[in-house]
Amino acid sequence: MKNQKGITMISLVITIIVLLILAAISVAMLTGNNGMIVESNKAREEHSVGEEKEIIKSSYSAIKIELLKKADGKKEHPVPATDLQKQILDDMGISSGVSVVGSGDGSDEFPYTVTMPSGRKYKVNAGESAQTNENLEITEIES
Repeated sequence: MKNQKGITMISLVITIIVLLILAAISVAMLTGNNGMIVESNKAREEHSVGEEKEIIKSSYSAIKIELLKKADGKKEHPVPATDLQKQILDDMGISSGVSVVGSGDGSDEFPYTVTMPSGRKYKVNAGESAQTNENLEITEIES
């Protein structure tokens, strides 16, 4: 019986311990504070914010182009809040869920507060010149 081949009890225990250690490391990498799941959620959130900002900026640009075509290079016209809201809805392919509110007494005074369907709010300011979107500032308002 001394010439039997096979796995000894000690080698089996060592293998199980190594596998448990590897499993513990894998679980920690997935679920820790800097784990893959947390990081992927942060990345998804940042992507959504960037996407919404880009929609606002492209909607503003589309309206600005139309206003400049109508003005024939004459006086600069501000982008009305209602037009911006309609353009954002069109660009997103939805019929409701977006609101654009201007500051001050008139609803068409910058900065605008844009509320997106996600519930995020953005402050949109045209800067000193609303002629182009180069000076357009879009910042997320913390809720």
